[in-house]
Amino acid sequence: MRYKLFLFWILFFCARLFSSPSQFYEVVEQNNQYIVIRFHFPDPEISRNSPASRIAAISLPGMNYSYEDSVPLLPVFSKSIIAPPGKVSVSILTSEQEFYPGIKPPLHLSQQTISDQALLDYQPFLYPKRVIVLRETGLFRDYRLMALQVFPLQLTPDGVRFYRKLEVKIRFFGVRSQRAGSSAPSVSLASAEKRIFSHLALNGNMVDQIPPAVSKPINPPNKTLGQTAVKNRVKIFVNKRGIYHVTGKDLKDADVNIDNIDPQTLKLTNKGNDIHILVVGDQDHKLDPGDYFEFWGEKNEKTFLNKYSDVYNDPFSDENVYWLSWGGTPGVRMVEESGAIVQTNPSLYNPAPFYPFTVHAEKDGKFERLGYGNTHNLTYKQDSWFFDSGIQAISKKDYPINLIYPDSSSFNPVEVTIKMTGKSQTSHHTMVWLNQQLVGETTNDWFLQNVYTLKTSPNTSLWSADLMHGTNELEIQMPSLAPGGKSDYILFNWADITYDRQYKAYNNYINFTRPSPSVINYPNITLFQFEISNFTRSDIEVYKKGLSKIVNFGLEARTSGNHPRYKIVFQDEILSDEVEYIAMTSDLKLKPVLIEPDEPFDPQNPSLSLKDPSNSADYLIITHPKFYKRAQNYADYRRQQGLNVVMVNVDDIYDEFNYGIKSPLAIQSFLKYAFYNWDRTHRLKYVLLLGDANFNYKSHSSTFEDFVPTFFFQTKKFGAVASDFPYSLIAGDDYIPDLFVGRIPVMTNGDISIILDKLQEYEQNPIIGPWRNQALFVSGNDRSTYEFSSYVYNAFKIPKRPAFRTQNQRVINMLLPKQYTAFKLNTVKDDSVQYDPNFGGTTDLIDYFDNGVNFMNFLGHVGGAIWADVQLLNLRDI
Repeated sequence: MRYKLFLFWILFFCARLFSSPSQFYEVVEQNNQYIVIRFHFPDPEISRNSPASRIAAISLPGMNYSYEDSVPLLPVFSKSIIAPPGKVSVSILTSEQEFYPGIKPPLHLSQQTISDQALLDYQPFLYPKRVIVLRETGLFRDYRLMALQVFPLQLTPDGVRFYRKLEVKIRFFGVRSQRAGSSAPSVSLASAEKRIFSHLALNGNMVDQIPPAVSKPINPPNKTLGQTAVKNRVKIFVNKRGIYHVTGKDLKDADVNIDNIDPQTLKLTNKGNDIHILVVGDQDHKLDPGDYFEFWGEKNEKTFLNKYSDVYNDPFSDENVYWLSWGGTPGVRMVEESGAIVQTNPSLYNPAPFYPFTVHAEKDGKFERLGYGNTHNLTYKQDSWFFDSGIQAISKKDYPINLIYPDSSSFNPVEVTIKMTGKSQTSHHTMVWLNQQLVGETTNDWFLQNVYTLKTSPNTSLWSADLMHGTNELEIQMPSLAPGGKSDYILFNWADITYDRQYKAYNNYINFTRPSPSVINYPNITLFQFEISNFTRSDIEVYKKGLSKIVNFGLEARTSGNHPRYKIVFQDEILSDEVEYIAMTSDLKLKPVLIEPDEPFDPQNPSLSLKDPSNSADYLIITHPKFYKRAQNYADYRRQQGLNVVMVNVDDIYDEFNYGIKSPLAIQSFLKYAFYNWDRTHRLKYVLLLGDANFNYKSHSSTFEDFVPTFFFQTKKFGAVASDFPYSLIAGDDYIPDLFVGRIPVMTNGDISIILDKLQEYEQNPIIGPWRNQALFVSGNDRSTYEFSSYVYNAFKIPKRPAFRTQNQRVINMLLPKQYTAFKLNTVKDDSVQYDPNFGGTTDLIDYFDNGVNFMNFLGHVGGAIWADVQLLNLRDI
C-alpha cells in the first residue's frame, strides 16, 4: 500500500503539471457510454542470460513493471479513467500480435523467500490471463476512478505473446446518452475542477457527462451540542476523576455575566450525555458569587479502548470537556438521599467486608516510533507511549505500583492484566511477577512489534494477602535471548490490578462499590450497610456517583494517639454492581482546569454554525485562536485573488465535531462534512493548516505547542511520521487525495507576517528567468537499493539498476515535457565513470534552491526531518 500511495502521488502530480499526448495510445472515440482507445507499442527489448536459455528479461522502452509478487516480471501500462456507478466492461476489438517462442521472464518477489534458481526454473503458465484489466482505484472527490491496465506482453506455456497493436472498448452500463436528452449530472463542476479531471484521467475532459458516484450530503457526526445559543454556554475543562465544585465567582472570573443566569435552568452535558449536577443557592433564581454546583467529572480516556485494546489513554487529549448551558430546559439534578440506618437486624441487610477495586498503572514516559508494528496504519490505532525505553533480555525491571489497603482476609484471587508491545524483530519470552509471586508467562505466539496481553490464569496463586498497602513491585523479566541468540526487547505499556480492598479511606478519600457477589451473605437482600473508616477530618461528604448525594449518615469519632479519626456508617438499597460511591472530605473537591465561554465560529454572524449548509468555501484556513486575528490578513489577501475564503478556529471544530475535545479526527470529520454539505457554489478544494504541530499531542510546552494537530502514519522501518495527508482523504475508503492540503507551521504571529510578505512578493513580483523551465530530480542513497532483486542481475549478467536513479530517469523520459531542462542530483557516485557530473550533496542542493528550479522531485529515504539517510537536507540546513 505504501508503494501504491507513493506511485499515485508521483503520477498525479506529474500528470497535472505536464499534460502531453501519450506515446502509447490515442482516444479514437468517447462519450458518456463508451471509450474506444487504440494502443501501439514499440519493439520489446529482450535480454537472455545465455543464448540457449529460456529465461529472458523483457522490457518496453518508457514503460514500468507491475512488480506483483510471485508472478512474471512483465511491463504494464496504466492510466486512470473516470467511470460512472454501476457495471463497467472492457473488451478487445482488434489486435496485432507477435510471438516469441521458448522464452519466459523471471518471477518477481519483493522479499525473496525462495532460492534464486527456483525463481528462474518455474513452469511457465498463462499470465496475465487477461491483457486488458480494469481495477477499482477509489473515489476522487465525487467521481469513481478505475485503473486501465494493459499488458502488451503475455506469458504462455510455450513462450511470450506480444500485442503490438490493440483497439480497446470500455463500456459504461446504465448510463443514458446525453444525446438522448438525459439530465446533466447532479454535481456542477467549476472550470478549475474540470481542469483537474482533464489532466488526471484518460477521459477527464468528459467529466461533465459522467454521473458522479457520490453526490448526496452526508449526515452530520453524532457529536452535536444541540441548539442552545452560544452566548448561554461555557466549556468546563477537567483532567482528573473527582467531584468538581464550581461557584458563581468561578464563572464570573471566566468572563461570564452571571447577572442574568437563573441557576434553576443550569444544564450540564458531556459527550452528548446529560450529567447530574447538585445545585446549591438556586431558590432565588439568581446565581450569586457564593452559589455553586457540583458534578462528577472524569479524565478523557478509554476513547478507543473497545476498538484498540492497548490504547487506554486517549492519544490526543487528557482533557475532558463538560458543557454548561442555561436559559433553556433544566438539566438533570443530583438528589439528596438519606443514608440513615433503617434496619438494625443483621439478617435483614448485607454487611460490606471488602470490595473489588482496580488500580490502573500507566505512565507515558517514552514515545516509540515502532517501525515494524501497525505498519501502513495511522499511529493512534496502537499505543506508542510506554513507561520507558523497554526491557532487554537477559534482564529485568521493577515498576513500583501503589495499591491501597488490600484486604488480607479475602479468599478471592488477584486479577492482573498486563499490556506489552514488542520492540525487537524477534519472538518474545517474558515472565511477570508481582511481589515475587508469578503473574504469568508469555506463550510462544508473541512476535515482532505486536501487542500482547498477559493475564493471570484462573488457577493463579496470587492473593490479596500477597499485596501490601503502599508500594508493590511489578517485575517484568526477560529470562532468555531470542532464538539464535538474538537480542530481545519489549515495552511495558500498562497494568490493571484488581484486588479486594478494605472499606478504608486513604488521604481522606475513597471510591467504592458494594462487595463482590461471592461475599454477599444474602443475595436476595438489596440493602447494604457500609462502614468507612480512617478519615482525619469530620467534614465528610458522600456521593452516589452521577446520581445523588448521601445525607444523614452516621459519623463516629475516636482518637488514635493524639490524632482524631472518623468513621461513617450508612445504608443504601443497591440493585446493580455498577453503582459507585465517593466519600471524601470537602477540601478534596476539585476545580476545573479551565472555564471558557463558547464563541461563535463567525463573529459577524453569531447564529451561524459549522454545520450550516449555507456555508460556502473553496479555500479553508484552519488556525489556532492565538493566530486568528493576524491570519485575517492572509485570508483577505487570498480573497483579493478571487477565492472564497473561510477561516475557522480549530477550537470551533472540536466544539462541533468532538464535543469540544481536541482531536485531529474532528478536523477530518469537519472537512468531510464541509465538502459534502456546504453550498456547492464554491466547492471546497484548498485547505491551509496555519500553525505548527507537535509529536506530543498533549504537550503544554510554550516553545513547541501543538497548535493544529497532525496525524502520524506508521511507515516500515522508521515508524511513525507526521503527515497531514489523511486530511485530504474525503471520498471513499482509499488513498486518493480529494483536497489540496498544505500547512504553514508558524509558531508566532510574527511568523505569519513574514510568510505573507514573502508570498506577496513572490506572487506579485515574479522573478522571470530560465529557472521556470528547469526541473531538478534528486536521488537518495540507493547504493544497495536496486530496481530488481539481486538474482535478476546475477542471472542475466546485466548492470544493476539503482532504484532511485532509475525511477527518476523514467519520470524524466515519460512525463517531462520537452521544454523543460532536467537536472539530476545523485547522492551516490556512478563508479562506472571517472567523473560523474550528477554526483553531489548538500551544498549542490542549496545552490539549486538559490539559483531556482520550477520544481524538485526527490526519490529516496526520508523521515525525521531529513532528506535521505546521507543527511542530504536536515533542519540545520533549513
